Amino acid sequence: ARHWDKTLNYSGIGKGYDDIIIDGDINELSFVAYYALKGKIVASASMNKSNVTYIYIYMNFRLK
Repeated sequence: ARHWDKTLNYSGIGKGYDDIIIDGDINELSFVAYYALKGKIVASASMNKSNVTYIYIYMNFRLK
């Protein structure tokens, strides 16, 4: 989704996550947040780094 020249993407099902791993700078609105459950990434959200979310989608379905 694009809002005010910013891009936010979300992939996966983060319900019940027990950890969040942030890669990037939240204050600069350029980051990826990985939602983990029991050590496994179950979802990701990215701000202004859309390709990372698509890579997560691809790898998640490819590994199943």
